[in-house]
Amino acid sequence: MATFLTSITRKNTTATQWKFYDLLTRCLDDDYLVWFEAPNVFSGRTLPDFLIFHQRYGLLGIEIRDWKMKSVKKIDAESVYLGIKREAYRHPVQVARECLLPFILQMQKDAQLVQKAGQRAGDLVFSWGYGAVIGGWERCKVSPSKKVLLDRYFSEHDCLLDDELLTIDEPRFLQWLHGLSLYHYSQPLTEVQTQKVRAYLFPECIANDVRFKLPKNLDKMDLPDTVRVMDNTQEYIVRNLGDGHRVIHGVAGSGKTLLLEYFAKKRAAEEFQKPILVMCFNTMLSSILRKRLPKNVDVFYFYEWCDKIKREYGISGKDDEMSVADDVCRAILQRGVLNGAYSSILIDEGHDFKSEQLKALVKTVDPDTNSLLLFYDDAQNIRDTQNLKFPLKSVGIKAQGRTTILRINYRNTQEILSVAFNFYQQFIAVNDTEDGEDGALNREIFADEEQKIPLIRPVKSGRASGIVPILRLCQSADEECQYIAKTIDNWLKAGVLRGDIAVLYFNKKSQLGDELKAVLEKEGISAQYLNNPKAKKEFVYQSDKITLSTVTASKGSEFSHVILAGLGDFKMETLKLNKLESSVRQIYVGMTRAIHCLVLTSARENVFTKTLEEVLSKSLSDEGTLNEEK
Repeated sequence: MATFLTSITRKNTTATQWKFYDLLTRCLDDDYLVWFEAPNVFSGRTLPDFLIFHQRYGLLGIEIRDWKMKSVKKIDAESVYLGIKREAYRHPVQVARECLLPFILQMQKDAQLVQKAGQRAGDLVFSWGYGAVIGGWERCKVSPSKKVLLDRYFSEHDCLLDDELLTIDEPRFLQWLHGLSLYHYSQPLTEVQTQKVRAYLFPECIANDVRFKLPKNLDKMDLPDTVRVMDNTQEYIVRNLGDGHRVIHGVAGSGKTLLLEYFAKKRAAEEFQKPILVMCFNTMLSSILRKRLPKNVDVFYFYEWCDKIKREYGISGKDDEMSVADDVCRAILQRGVLNGAYSSILIDEGHDFKSEQLKALVKTVDPDTNSLLLFYDDAQNIRDTQNLKFPLKSVGIKAQGRTTILRINYRNTQEILSVAFNFYQQFIAVNDTEDGEDGALNREIFADEEQKIPLIRPVKSGRASGIVPILRLCQSADEECQYIAKTIDNWLKAGVLRGDIAVLYFNKKSQLGDELKAVLEKEGISAQYLNNPKAKKEFVYQSDKITLSTVTASKGSEFSHVILAGLGDFKMETLKLNKLESSVRQIYVGMTRAIHCLVLTSARENVFTKTLEEVLSKSLSDEGTLNEEK
């Protein structure tokens, strides 16, 4: 059946809308994408009741009306006049056309979506059309005078009436649907073109990296040559998540932060009386989000927010981060400070929060809106392996039956994802028992509120295959730095932008960061060195500078090319079990920052480098390797 990207139920439809939905489910295969009454969240444009898109058959808009023929007083080419007062209603076919036209005119300005030559030069490379379905009218049961009007203004070509809706079979329906377009092309749209069409229709679903930002005036939106939108599952989730407490548990690269951005913008557009809070644990991520979200959304990393609350409410205590956080949480939980202060709270990196911190945040949600959204991935919990080892119900998050699991990694190539997760599994058990056909997909689960947070495995990469990661063992830290500089120089000569490169290391107290900065400067490679809170807080993508950062600071970011340096800095003899797990998670997080190319370096051998050598030497088809489903 057709792929519906918006929820549709008998309760939220009219009788005729439901009949048409039933017809679509019976007659269209899953290559047809369908949106029902989809809000165009940020552009304010109106869409037809049903929007249908297919890579070969193009874009179709259908308006639905439930009118009684006995109420009709007059019909003409522009309007239908109903009832005693002869109220005028716009002709639904014209409404469908007017809804589509702004998108069509915008897409006709995109060189990738128009015919370059021939009879239709300048026209779109895909067909488009519009029509209407009218319930309550039957062409076979009207008077001769009204039948003349119906045939003239509501012809069988672009209008289905009630009797036709009930009796039409699949071949005739497909013939009618495809006949709504004025012209057709034998070649389907490419994937690049398909992504662009969807980006113009729903720009809020664009999933490009931090370099792309939607303009305020979407009519002047200039899309890059390659644009990526949410996949069907992601878009369905954001359109249908619902109110109340919600939890999204996603593997690294599954688009959690992208979904958070969508919800934050949607909440901001709803104009609540109280502020909206977006909370994360990472300074750099908060900087990125602050630049991408509307001004009426408050974005903080947790300790920054705690410091602000302490000063505003005169909460006494010590001034170190942990003490400030503890004091603020106690003030919220015991004294009622900030209770119900926020209309909506969206929490990214939920795996890094302690139980008391989450409990305090839940208390600050306005009970009238009860809007809370938590994102997490236990595999990325690198601060405290005991975090999220508690039932969500114990901290006041009531999300039973409202937990969504995202298993598909969209960021990394299959090779990077396979190496990263196979390395991870050598040290940390993955007790993910989801199986069956649905177990391999993003899906919604009905979780037991008493259940502790599970660790889930990514089932596949959403990207094409790429280069197998490289591990370079060096004889000294100096050789390691020189190798890194040479590797970056080679990438730059190959056309990679500096801003698409990151060098990540592990220990902020080691000298490696400073040594790398000095070597890069000597080679003329400028870098954003995120070695202090101010630099992290002010981080912004710069095309002429690479990023030099600890792995911890880089969480939530992604780069085309990543060098993960300093694997030898882990002194295995001093690592206890919980510290060992935290170190493994750090390496996993660092590896999964890379989109296309990953290089790992070390100045000394240890159990991590040995394990990586073993993992890298295995064929991707070996047992335990993540295989992309065909």
